[in-house]
Amino acid sequence: ARVGVGVYFQRSKSPENPDALTVKSILKGSPAERCGEIAVGDTILEVNGASVTEHSLAKLADSLLGPPGSECECSFIRQGGERFSVVLLRGVGADKWSIASTSLSLRSSPMPSPQPKSGVLAFAARASAALLSHATGVNDSQDSATN
Repeated sequence: ARVGVGVYFQRSKSPENPDALTVKSILKGSPAERCGEIAVGDTILEVNGASVTEHSLAKLADSLLGPPGSECECSFIRQGGERFSVVLLRGVGADKWSIASTSLSLRSSPMPSPQPKSGVLAFAARASAALLSHATGVNDSQDSATN
């Protein structure tokens, strides 16, 4: 598997340099965020010593991806002209990214209706359905749970 460093890029919105690839966002907990140097708006110049100034976004992504834990040296220039380089370990913290995206997808999925139970579990199922109904504004009048 190939992994990245946690940065999304976009084409520059600057009329002076429309082909430049700039940092659009940085994933929370990613190697890029953890290094504390890369900022939104920075322009990437090189990956592992090779110029990426005229790369497509797809080719840049291919340059940044590699085996988990491998080093990736990236050179940037700030909007004020300051040049800097960072060495990042690909995929470090990636387990946190996947957990975050899984949690988001689970939250956006509809919640299943509680299944009928007996005894105390039936009461808990009805109470959960009532709380869910109140929280979401959805009334499930077909609750068939019995004691």
